[in-house]
Amino acid sequence: MTKYKASAFGHPIQGLIKYHGKIDEVLRLPSHNSISVNLSRFYTYTTVEISNTLDNNTMEIDDKPASRDAMERALRVFNAFRKLTNLPEDYKIKIISKNNFMSGIGLGSSSSGFAALTMAISSALKVDVDLTTLSKIARLGSGSASRSIVGGFSEWVVATTHEHSYSYRLAGDEVPLKMIVVEIPKLKDLPSTLAQIETEKSIFYKVRLGYIPTMLRKMRNAILSHDVEKIGELAEIDTLNLHAVIMTGPNRLILWRPQTVEVIRKVWKLRKRGVPAYFSIDTGATVYINTHEKFAEEILDEFNGIEGINTYISDVGLEAKPSSNHLF
Repeated sequence: MTKYKASAFGHPIQGLIKYHGKIDEVLRLPSHNSISVNLSRFYTYTTVEISNTLDNNTMEIDDKPASRDAMERALRVFNAFRKLTNLPEDYKIKIISKNNFMSGIGLGSSSSGFAALTMAISSALKVDVDLTTLSKIARLGSGSASRSIVGGFSEWVVATTHEHSYSYRLAGDEVPLKMIVVEIPKLKDLPSTLAQIETEKSIFYKVRLGYIPTMLRKMRNAILSHDVEKIGELAEIDTLNLHAVIMTGPNRLILWRPQTVEVIRKVWKLRKRGVPAYFSIDTGATVYINTHEKFAEEILDEFNGIEGINTYISDVGLEAKPSSNHLF
């Protein structure tokens, strides 16, 4: 009997120049580059056991059996390591994963989940590869996990082959960005993968693809120069662009809730008062507010009175890391 066991944690991401659209569904190859930042306040913690005594592959997320889709994606990641290490076919995997935040609301649980899973399997099998290689494997589970696993501010590179689509870090927590997360606990109506299909069918999707390269260049420059206000401004612009495309797909999806719009309007009012606050929304209703450290508490107080929301402050999170504490 041989058994391998390890644990790891990863942080969810906020899309800055957001990713929607794939050229390969199985390999999860993107239609364009994208940039994100990890959130230190939130994490997914995962423990894996790999053994030839297990009867089946199993996966549990927040004390519930994983969906069939999540299991299939997890096995793509596991099988990539199986191929890399020549692990025999009779070895199965047990996965237990827990989030310290609510999933399904636009907070990127798949990014942190598959980043943590990839790092845990790598640690269990003692695979000695760099984060660039791990980002390719994490991508097989979730495109955004490719960025989450390398941490900080990261960019995911478009390519037509598995080997050439990876993520790399642009900067870390030296950029003085604070993120106020306004968690709107209304579950998304559908998975982000379906919202992406809607995006690709919008009459404005080709226009978005044309505008992306300029936005990427501007965002890279803002990150490298530590220009927090420009980072926030560009992420806000891209939020409105992306959601305009989502809303004009065949099913006219509106993922926002009344509280989402209320938060947006409050952010605009803050800016009129001279507070550098900028909103950003991924695929869901939850809102990120990007700002300087010295304004974070003032902005947080502004949103404490809205019914039905939770608010948090987050720093920039770093890469996924192994841990010696196991969930089972």
